[in-house]
Amino acid sequence: MELTVVLDIGSTHLWSLDNLKKHIDRAAGLPVMVKAQLFPLGMAGPNCYLPFDLYAKAHEYATSVGVRLFASVFTPELAQQLSELDGRLCKLAAPMRHLINELYDHTSGKPIVRGLFKNWIVSYPLTEAYIGEAPNVSKLLCISEYPTWYRPELRGLDWTAWHGWSSHTFGFGVELDLVNHIEQEGKHREFIIEKHVRLEDRTSCPDATFAVSWDDVRKFIRDVSQTR
Repeated sequence: MELTVVLDIGSTHLWSLDNLKKHIDRAAGLPVMVKAQLFPLGMAGPNCYLPFDLYAKAHEYATSVGVRLFASVFTPELAQQLSELDGRLCKLAAPMRHLINELYDHTSGKPIVRGLFKNWIVSYPLTEAYIGEAPNVSKLLCISEYPTWYRPELRGLDWTAWHGWSSHTFGFGVELDLVNHIEQEGKHREFIIEKHVRLEDRTSCPDATFAVSWDDVRKFIRDVSQTR
């Protein structure tokens, strides 16, 4: 099974290109992708908001050092703007997930969302396991509790409905157990693990308290490789 690890920097950039580059530098040489979040300023505080021009500079830097950087979008307009920069991959933020089923604007005939990118990632709660079926959409199971204080029991689920797990738990214990379980089942050629990541200092932003460190990421990658 091919495992894809996506590290979500969330709000830990604190509106700083230097912080964005620090994340990218830590990802260099690792088998991971880095994800930012793009949403209008009114949806969050100024330290969480990532202006598109700042993201574009980070994307250029990531490309120069061989790191795959992509983003979650919270509006169709941001999806359009992002697709013009890089149309390979995007995540549709959970509040917008219904848009993945809207293929075209019937008035103009132009693609609204799904046609803008080659591949999509969308997170769903357990109750929506079969929503958004499409060849270019990877569906992640997500418990949208920030953080998820308890250890969810994932082994008993039917994982054939899912392409991965978007996590807000502490550490990588749940993920290591889940990857071993998915390997044993032998039903997935590919699987995605998504975690929030922080820099070494626990910066004052909403997701830094439960985000893993880059040292945690490196240890998880070593632990997974040793169990295979």
